[in-house]
Amino acid sequence: MIARTKSNLALAVLTVAFIAGCNTVTPPQQYNPGSFAADFANADGVPSYFTATNALAVQVGAEYSISATEATHQGTNEIDISGIPATVTTTTSSQSPTLNIRYYDATTNQDFEARSGSGFCSMTVTQTSPTLQGTFTGRLVSSGRADSIRAITSGNFNASF
Repeated sequence: MIARTKSNLALAVLTVAFIAGCNTVTPPQQYNPGSFAADFANADGVPSYFTATNALAVQVGAEYSISATEATHQGTNEIDISGIPATVTTTTSSQSPTLNIRYYDATTNQDFEARSGSGFCSMTVTQTSPTLQGTFTGRLVSSGRADSIRAITSGNFNASF
């Protein structure tokens, strides 16, 4: 009888462990303060990636700005985002004339921008304290060549103040 009770207990423990291991709920991705990432595609669809650990946010009135840099062999790539609403919200460059994403590509020595009237960007702010967190996408147009674009297929930030 004791062996059967131990066997049933072991079976119950294994069943619970198996069910817990099959949990399909994935916790949200956690990013360290200062992290910033963007996945790009150029006009040919060639992917490239921007990653930084130095993203800083500044609040100016009812808006935030973020700056991040990435050192490469060709120089320093930069992304600046301004006109970010200082609330947890989702907005686009067509809804907010001040929302602006600027990317400097050190390899091509070109600036690319998405704002109202040029390109397009979408921004979701998910947290404003103690760090500024959110996601973004965009279609950035070169200021020097109208036919040169960079598409940000996904981007995220956890900018420190």
